[in-house]
Amino acid sequence: TELVTAETSTGQKVCLGTNVLNKVTGAQETLHSTRGTVLASGGLGAIYEHSTNPPGFNALGSSTALATRAGADTSDLEYIQFHPTALYVPNESRFLLTEALRGEGAIL
Repeated sequence: TELVTAETSTGQKVCLGTNVLNKVTGAQETLHSTRGTVLASGGLGAIYEHSTNPPGFNALGSSTALATRAGADTSDLEYIQFHPTALYVPNESRFLLTEALRGEGAIL
């Protein structure tokens, strides 16, 4: 997957859409956008040793890399959403605990 970009007459780089792989046909297709392009990849959770993402979930920051390759400016990446409260049970998947538990007096 790559973003389709072009340069305007004023030299500004703009995103026109994306090149994608059609999983049914196996062919590469170009999807053009008339109202903008949203990159929604699932985050960066898999770069950490412990995460509440399901096993095999590919959350490696691919949208950030995709945007960077296309020339987009990125900033403040240290502010990636992070939820610090998960239940750990040995040999079981971790899952999120609501912060409302603390509000009700729970000691986690």
